[in-house]
Amino acid sequence: MSLRKKKDRPIYSEVDLPSSSDDAPSLTASLVVLSPPDDNPDYHTIAESRQSIMLSKRLTQTPTQLDLLGNGTITDNEFKLFIRGYSELDAGINATAGFLLDALLITVTRKGTNGTMVSLPLRDYMEMRGLANLKETRQQVKRDMNALQRIRFEYRGRGKSRGSWFNVNLYGGTSGIRNSIIFFRFNEDFLNLFFGSHGAYFFMYYPRATLKINPKKNPHTRPLVYCIAAHKRMNVGKPNENTISVETLLQACPGMPSYDEVMASDRAIAKRIIEPLERDLDAIGSILTWRYQFPHQTPLSYDDFRSANVVFTWRNYPNTQTITDGREHRRTKKTHLQKSARQYLQNS
Repeated sequence: MSLRKKKDRPIYSEVDLPSSSDDAPSLTASLVVLSPPDDNPDYHTIAESRQSIMLSKRLTQTPTQLDLLGNGTITDNEFKLFIRGYSELDAGINATAGFLLDALLITVTRKGTNGTMVSLPLRDYMEMRGLANLKETRQQVKRDMNALQRIRFEYRGRGKSRGSWFNVNLYGGTSGIRNSIIFFRFNEDFLNLFFGSHGAYFFMYYPRATLKINPKKNPHTRPLVYCIAAHKRMNVGKPNENTISVETLLQACPGMPSYDEVMASDRAIAKRIIEPLERDLDAIGSILTWRYQFPHQTPLSYDDFRSANVVFTWRNYPNTQTITDGREHRRTKKTHLQKSARQYLQNS
């Protein structure tokens, strides 16, 4: 994977998030300026890529493998997460580390970076998270940075690189809190995953209320919101932009037990799967409401529940007309190029 030097990047709204390329830095996309980038009172803009979505999905999952040195591994079909010295972490990589990563990426998206270094005032982070105790927050951030430093991942390429695997470290080697400012250096290859060939971010809209969720009461809300927000962003203007299957939502929750696990123990399907999912969707109800999409108001059986879709309604979602207009422009341009190519071949 090549390294490309970039100075502070402008923030753009990409017309459509491509899904067939092997690496975000090599993407070519039509871009339109989003101005101002973070003025919506209900949403942050956060850098997004196919790899960051997979990372968010697996970040807080308990490793499926631990080697003799205590290193953890989580393996998926197209993504592998490695946590160095996982056994040294008292609580693994928990939800607060996910919130810190989100806050750092929101800061990157809003302010750009000084090279690969991100700086975020501790008081600003506390405001984003709805935290009040400075001493406890400082300690928590130190623990969470220690966890994030240990992460690297591999992902399967697409397009011309289908079948190849790329290895990326999250951490760039420097972190800490100095003068009440959080400093965290990302690995350059990681940041490059978020940029198109024009040096602009791919991003999604992230409900601000998500960062204020108490992960002890609602452990699944953050991964659920990330899944729903990414789905919405990639499907804006399409019939399914606000509809997701229950199966997809369950797969987005790393701490949710599987049906087989529950049936092998207390068989409390409603208590351990259905009710936690509904509870943690309700937790973000101030910005995102939901309902099942099937004939019954509530599931009559687990099969009903698992096969259902969920329809979401967003409050004050940012205007997406430029995205849908740009997508139509690209589609028209592609059709024109294909037609011109056919005419050329017929006349040659």
